[in-house]
Amino acid sequence: PPPPPPPGAQWGPPQWGGYPAQQGRNETMGGYGYYSMGGHQQAARRRPTAEERQWQQEQEQKRREEEERRRVEEEKAAAMREMKLRFRAVDEGTISRFLKARKYEVEAASQMLAASLRWRRAYGCPIDPVPIAHQLALGAIFEAGSDYDGHPVVYHFSSGLPPNPSPDQVALAARAAVYWMERATQRSKDGKVTVVVVRDLALRGQQAGGSGLANLRYPRHLAKILEANFPESLKRAVVFPADAWFATLWKVASRFVDGDTRAKIALVSDRAELLKYIPYNHLLHFLGGANPYRFSLDDVVPGLQRRLFQPPNLGFFPQHQPRALTYAPQPPSSQQQQQPPPPPPPPQQPPPPPQHWQPPADSYPAYGSRPPPPPPPPRPPRS
Repeated sequence: PPPPPPPGAQWGPPQWGGYPAQQGRNETMGGYGYYSMGGHQQAARRRPTAEERQWQQEQEQKRREEEERRRVEEEKAAAMREMKLRFRAVDEGTISRFLKARKYEVEAASQMLAASLRWRRAYGCPIDPVPIAHQLALGAIFEAGSDYDGHPVVYHFSSGLPPNPSPDQVALAARAAVYWMERATQRSKDGKVTVVVVRDLALRGQQAGGSGLANLRYPRHLAKILEANFPESLKRAVVFPADAWFATLWKVASRFVDGDTRAKIALVSDRAELLKYIPYNHLLHFLGGANPYRFSLDDVVPGLQRRLFQPPNLGFFPQHQPRALTYAPQPPSSQQQQQPPPPPPPPQQPPPPPQHWQPPADSYPAYGSRPPPPPPPPRPPRS
């Protein structure tokens, strides 16, 4: 930086120098110079060096960047205030994500948020897990652990769909995925989630109607829901294993994906690379970590696993009886020691012999005293 001005002089604007400045400044020429406060006597004059010109340009650039940053912050704060007035029942984090998705345009963000609120009301959010328990029991998608920043991790192994699924089956699988996404975003500190997609290489050559991630109906249906109702909720998406075939496919498809979203997707071909995104203690043991977690419906609703999948009692097979709790024998109390023991029960009398029923004497001719009736006379033969 240039040296400070001498006592009694004022730092003038850039000048070529040589002319006395009025009131200590020369508005017509360029360069550095020292001038007296009255402007009648020139204290010093010289040409600026290259380092001084570079320093001046850097300071000007910093000043412009600071002004731009302040202007952007003021616009964001004004947009946030306007959105809070329009949606008083929505939390600030949700409003911030919708504003960021629409580049802080209030009208566009308001339309998007209003449409999402209508969809949530019609879709039944928050989703009740009991009606979709059989889809959740497949364990195709669940939440376990967190990443290095504390965001929840959602593992997606497959869609759990049969070959050539119907639209209702696709909607049911997407509903299960929305349940886990909504649960993870509510537990996250800033509403962001890390997703680990575990591909099944056995399904790579199947057609679009096959099961698993090769089914394009399910990803398209789910992507539309998440894009419209969960904006800016993806912290990182890790795809494992990403072989050469998938890398080539993603290189072509990534051209149609937004740049911010493309930067959040990471292709991993080795289990050791997963540790860049998920800590060793939180990574599943199946993927090379130390987390022994195994999915169960009891983690969703306590007792749901046994309540839904216990066979009914039809009377043909004995039901499983819970084991009785056994406790260590305790010494009798003082009251129990003072009371006399109860008398022994009386001996049981043997049951009486069965009484056979005897019919009355006159109820049948064989048991009575009357003689039997005479036989009927023979009939004459026919001629």
